[in-house]
Order: sequence, then C-alpha cells, then structure tokens
Amino acid sequence: MRKFIILLLSVWTVLVGCGGRGGSTSNTTPSIKEYTIPTSSSYPSGGIITGPDGNLWFTEYEGSKIGKITPAGVITEYALSSGTIPYGITSGPDGNLWFTEYGTGKIGNITTAGVITEYALSSSEAGPNGITSGSDGNLWFIECLGNKIGKITTKGLITEYPLTTTDSYPESITLGPDDNLWFTEYRTGTIGKITTTGSITEYATTTANSCPMGITSGSEVISGLWNRTATISGKSPRQGWLPSMQFQLPLVYLTI
Repeated sequence: MRKFIILLLSVWTVLVGCGGRGGSTSNTTPSIKEYTIPTSSSYPSGGIITGPDGNLWFTEYEGSKIGKITPAGVITEYALSSGTIPYGITSGPDGNLWFTEYGTGKIGNITTAGVITEYALSSSEAGPNGITSGSDGNLWFIECLGNKIGKITTKGLITEYPLTTTDSYPESITLGPDDNLWFTEYRTGTIGKITTTGSITEYATTTANSCPMGITSGSEVISGLWNRTATISGKSPRQGWLPSMQFQLPLVYLTI
C-alpha cells in the first residue's frame, strides 16, 4: 500500500544567486510523518498544493481520485471516473482547485466542498499534464501528447496554443517572475516561454539529451533538473516498470 508523505521540517535550504553567485546551505535532521491513503496503490505522483481552506490537495494518478489531507492528517478522497488519471493540480484564483486529467483529455476543478466540474479539451488524447495559475487570472496547462500549451478561464473557456517544435513533449509549467508562463520540453531539451497573449519563445539547453522536466520560479526561473548522471529504476505511471537507466541531466538556471 502506497503512503502519502509530508515532511514536517525542511531537509535542505539552498540559496542561489543570479549567474551562479554563491549562496548558503543548511542541513537539518527531518521529522517525517506518514499517512496512509485509503485507496491502495493509488500512486499519488502528480502534484500537491495548499488549498485556500488550509488543507493540502493532491492527485491520485492510478486511483483516479482527488485527495485532501488536513494538517491533522485526516484524508478525504473524491472519486473521478475510472481511467481519468488526474495529474497536475494547482490552486485557482477563484478559490477552487484545478487539475488535469491525463487519461481523458480534460481539465477539472473541485471546490473545497468536493464539488467537481470537468471541461473537455479539443482531443481526448491531448494528455494534459502540468497546470498553474497565470498572472492574467486564468489557468495555464501542458498538453504533453497534443504538443500544445493550453489556457482555461475560471468560467471554462479553453484556448490552445500549438508549439512550433513538433513532438516536443512538454512536461511542466510555472508562472515566472516576469508574469509569463515558462515550461519544459522533455524530448527537445528546450525551455519555453509563453506570454498571456499566446506568443511562444523557445530556448535550447546546452546539454544534449538533457530531457528537462520540472520547472519552478524563484528570483529567476529555475528548471528543476538533476545535476549529475543518475541511475534510476522504478515504475513510470505512463510506461510501466522501467529497467535501470542512466540520464545525464544537468541543473539549469535560466535568468530572464
């Protein structure tokens, strides 16, 4: 049975200045408490976010559920249709939680009371992945199989922006300090930017086969990639069990 884990103390604090200037690190012994999700093998892998109600909300990839856990550890699950495969989740400007449905090509929202609404994309095979709130009051998301960046208003109006690079497999998206949306393109080793008016710019990383995945925003945009060759093995939610493999994945800092 898989467990949902919350770190009660920070393990590492890393401060990195622009252009590689030195910072500081601190290392503490973490206190870890685990809470068992009622649905076994639910694979809570897509994301977790603090909701406007003060609880934590998360997606259950294989369980096809949205989960909520209170600071006291009480878990509530809200069921979606079988095969929905929810992945990314974020807090919206309307006070709801917004999430992607990788398996059905939909964007969903859930109120803090557990009421769910779903909005279909142009293709059921779009494979929506990451999602974030934009500076324009809309939700922005990735279509990793559709090769698009999507926007949805809090009223459910959807706009899709095709990427100029074919088969780029976009993965993650975040709001940048410049009020643009920044995203990763896994298969092309590219970092992309899209303005709130839909203008897209792409920046190639310097390392071949870098496969950028996560991205987040600090004082500059930071692409959260591994900083050395790593051997991994385990279960991919999209492709089943993986053999041991090695990837050369540098840590990238993109200043804007």
